[in-house]
Amino acid sequence: MPLEVHGEFTGDGLHVQWINDPDVKAALILDEAAEPALVQGPPEQCGYSLWKNRFAASCGGWN
Repeated sequence: MPLEVHGEFTGDGLHVQWINDPDVKAALILDEAAEPALVQGPPEQCGYSLWKNRFAASCGGWN
């Protein structure tokens, strides 16, 4: 996961304690920087059919 996402885990819950364990953190954090444009591209290009709750077939999704 990107370091930015890891930083969103706050509080004192067990999941926060787990994700902040040094070994777990080292295993989860990506070595490269996050590139939001790569993730945002498909939803903007393909759209999302809310009434079917499925991705458009033209983008390789389900009908």
